[in-house]
Amino acid sequence: MFVLVALFCVLCLSDDAVPEIDPYVVLGVSRDATQSEIRQAYRALALQHHPDKNHDTDTSDIFATINQAYDILGNPDKRAVYDDFGGSNTGHTGFYSYWEFQQSNTNADKDFYSGDAYITRLTGELWDRRVTGKGVWLINFYATWCAHCQQSVPKYKSVAGRLDGVVEVGAFNCHKDQAFCQQFGITEYPTFILIAPELQFQQKMQLHHGDLEAQLIDFVNSKANDWNKLAIQSALINLNATTFEEELKTSEEFWIVVFVGGSISSKSKSYSARMNVVRLSANLRGLANTAIVDCNVDFDLCSKEFGGNAINMDSLPRFKGYARGTRKTSEELFSYDSTPVHVACEIMEKMVRLLMANERICHDGVCHAVAQTFEAGYEEYVEEEEPEKPEMMYQENGQQQPNRRVIEGRRPQQMLGR
Repeated sequence: MFVLVALFCVLCLSDDAVPEIDPYVVLGVSRDATQSEIRQAYRALALQHHPDKNHDTDTSDIFATINQAYDILGNPDKRAVYDDFGGSNTGHTGFYSYWEFQQSNTNADKDFYSGDAYITRLTGELWDRRVTGKGVWLINFYATWCAHCQQSVPKYKSVAGRLDGVVEVGAFNCHKDQAFCQQFGITEYPTFILIAPELQFQQKMQLHHGDLEAQLIDFVNSKANDWNKLAIQSALINLNATTFEEELKTSEEFWIVVFVGGSISSKSKSYSARMNVVRLSANLRGLANTAIVDCNVDFDLCSKEFGGNAINMDSLPRFKGYARGTRKTSEELFSYDSTPVHVACEIMEKMVRLLMANERICHDGVCHAVAQTFEAGYEEYVEEEEPEKPEMMYQENGQQQPNRRVIEGRRPQQMLGR
C-alpha cells in the first residue's frame, strides 16, 4: 500500500512539473538496501503492475515509474550519483530534471566494473553506506594497471551473476584510494575478500593456478551459508563503557564476556576469538548472555576489569564470567596461554549446558529442556588458522603466538548461582 501511495503521488504531478521521484520510496526499500534487495523489490513490483497482468486497469504509468526508479537504483554507479546529488536529504541542490541526472553519469570514470548491475563499485566514501547489515560481501580489491586484474574482469562479472541472491558482490579500485586498501592489508592484486559487516568477519581468498571462476564460487560457498546463518542466530552483544554498566551490571542473568584487542584481521588471535564467541552466543542463546568488549576502544574499562593496572594488549583475548544476580561477582575463565580459543569456547558451552540441563528455554512459543539440545545442531567452533608468512596480509611480525592456558577460578556452579 505504501508503494502504491508513493506511485500515485508521482503520477498526480502536472504535465509541466518535473517528476521528482524518490526511487527508494517507489521501490519500497531503505537507503541502505543491498543491490539484491533492490532487484527483488523491482521484480515483485514489475510483475504486479505489468500492463499485461492488469487487463481491467491501466497500469502503464505506474509500470513506467517503477522502471524509472529501478533504472536509477539498479545500476550501482547511478545509485551512487543519486545518493550524492539527487536525494532530497543529501544536503546537495539536486538535479533540475531526470535528464540531467542521466547525463551526470556520462563522464564518470568507468573503471573495470562501471555499469555492471551485479557489481557495486565501491569507494572509501561509499563503503559505510553499502557494506552494512547482516549480508555477506565478496569484494575484489584491484588496480587498473594490473594485467591479472584486467584478465579477471569477465570471470568476476560471470561470478557476480551466478552469486545473485547468495552474496553481494563489490569491486574496489585501490589505484584510486591506496590508503583505504592498506587498512585491509592489501599487498597484491587482485585480492578477493569475503566480508560479513555485522559479524565483523572477513576472510581472504588464497589464489591458486586454475579456473578463477570455480575458485571464487567454491570460496563463497565454503563460508557464506555459515556466515549468513550466524548473522541470524548470533546473539552476541557489543558492550562499551556505558552499556557495560547499564546492561551487564544491572542484569540478573549469567554473562560470558570476551575482552579483545589488537588487529581485527583474519590472522589475529582476537579475530579468532570473535569468530568463536559469535558461535558461542548462537549456541547459548536463551541460556546466557554472551558479549564482547573491544579494548582498543575501551582501554580503561578493560584495565579496570583486570585489576586496575594498564592491561597488556598481548594478553588478549581474555574471558570473564559474571555471576547471576544483581551483585555481579566475576571470575576470569580463560586467557590466551595454553588452550586454543575454539576449545575453550566448547568447554564453556558444555559447562553452561550441563549446569542448566534441568532448565527450560523458549523460542517462538516453543519450550524444551536444555538437556534436549545439548548434542544436536549447535554451531561448530573454528580452529585458529596458522599465521601467514610475514610478507602476506595480516601477519603479526611473522612470529608464532604465545601459548594459552585456562585460568582456574571459582567453581562454575558459583558463577551460575548454583
